[in-house]
Amino acid sequence: MTVKPGRRFTATAVLTAAACSLVAASPAQALTGPTRTHGTINGANWSAAVPAAWNGTVLLWNHGIRLPTSTDRSAEISPLGTDGSAEGKLLAKGYALLGSSYRSQGFAVRDAVNDDLALLTAFKRTHPATRRTIV
Repeated sequence: MTVKPGRRFTATAVLTAAACSLVAASPAQALTGPTRTHGTINGANWSAAVPAAWNGTVLLWNHGIRLPTSTDRSAEISPLGTDGSAEGKLLAKGYALLGSSYRSQGFAVRDAVNDDLALLTAFKRTHPATRRTIV
């Protein structure tokens, strides 16, 4: 956007122009959502989301302790904060997201580690461009 001397713009006009330039700069990424896959390894459900413009880094999310009596077997791939899920923001920055439900509930540290390792091994097999993993 070229601004001529002496010309005034409202904040809305400037923000609209900035948003349009961001979308125009990456039309393929704006139109293509992440590739999502799900499955089960050794009794642990897992989910993955890989953005179209993946930067080679995998963020492996661990959901924390669930009560042994919990029936929640979902595989979370990003944290939930007071302002909602971080998933969209992390995918927009080019990170792949992985998460496992673990094969057991409760204080399942051993299962969590083993299930994370199995998930990462499987993910790297199908995504050999993986350069770095952050847990």
